[in-house]
Amino acid sequence: MTRFVLAFAAIVLLLGAALQAMTWRSGSDARATALPLNRVLPADIPGWTSRAEKLGATEFLDQNAHKVLNFDDCFYRSYRRGSRMVSVYVAYWSPDRIAPSEVGMHTPDICWTQVGWACEASQTRSIGEPGVLIEAEWRKMRFPPNSVLDVAYWHLAGGKPYKARFIAGIRSGFAFWKQALRGRLRTKNEQYFIRLATNVPFEQLADDPGFQEIVGALAKLGLAAR
Repeated sequence: MTRFVLAFAAIVLLLGAALQAMTWRSGSDARATALPLNRVLPADIPGWTSRAEKLGATEFLDQNAHKVLNFDDCFYRSYRRGSRMVSVYVAYWSPDRIAPSEVGMHTPDICWTQVGWACEASQTRSIGEPGVLIEAEWRKMRFPPNSVLDVAYWHLAGGKPYKARFIAGIRSGFAFWKQALRGRLRTKNEQYFIRLATNVPFEQLADDPGFQEIVGALAKLGLAAR
């Protein structure tokens, strides 16, 4: 039985390497096909102030984040009105740029918790007015002692929601390689990772015209409810 498992694992590794060799192109060869994000998403919304945000706290960390994420285009901006804050982060990868499984490693569930944030609640739910956007992965995130954010995110591959699936227990190894191969097979699709974060519950923003403008812009990126 052990010999069979080892042989199966070796075959899967070879298949993975073959798929990568056949379908993978280096990032330098990829070309963005979507509109520039700053032409779709608003730089300013009425009644709110806004500013561009960096991916890292310092210039070095910001540059390093760009190298790690290897996207074609990125939009990261925060909007404030009084004590309310909303941030919009969107990254775009053209086909063959990166595997979906690699994009999935940079969700708040993984990246944020590694730097001290804790997830206090999670579910799949609608954001904004019902029926406008497809359902998002929603998280209530806390950074001790008192920073609390409502966070919603979507990962689209080829215009469809992509979600990593893992199976606990005895089949976890098989599930891992199944997921890895599934990700490689879908690298020919363009991808978006979209994240909203706010310091108030999303329900309090649903009827705000400025927030509705943000939601309308995100719908154009493939999040419109079908």
